[in-house]
Amino acid sequence: MKRAHYLAARVLCLPSEIEHVSSALKLLMGGGENKQIAVSATEPTEGATFALVQTSLKKESDINALFKFITTHLSEQEKKQLVQEADSRIDDHLDFFIRFDKEEWMSHKKLKLTTQGNCFHLTFAMAAYPKNKERAVALVKEIFKTA
Repeated sequence: MKRAHYLAARVLCLPSEIEHVSSALKLLMGGGENKQIAVSATEPTEGATFALVQTSLKKESDINALFKFITTHLSEQEKKQLVQEADSRIDDHLDFFIRFDKEEWMSHKKLKLTTQGNCFHLTFAMAAYPKNKERAVALVKEIFKTA
């Protein structure tokens, strides 16, 4: 079942950390496995401090595998939080947003939801049919449902 049309993931880092952050992003997008995932890095412009590292997934199987990885690596409390906040995490374009703590993933390979800026920012374009926010919210709730 198609749950999202695509996923965009991005993270800010210092220019000296680009290689390390790129590897961590690839590992996250590959569901904990070292899959071949293209990652691009944008060097900071003059006056900027941070580089932008980003990637995307478009294959249904890759996106579904990532959803499965996320749901199995989040605590029951965090899944409940995503279900409760589903409406506020989806915008008018039916994009669903999740942020994972950058340090927790880079240091311990642990997914932890965060609202802070030092994070891996994931944007899923939800495949809701019919195309409306209510259906997208229901889809997110179905993905992260708890026992």
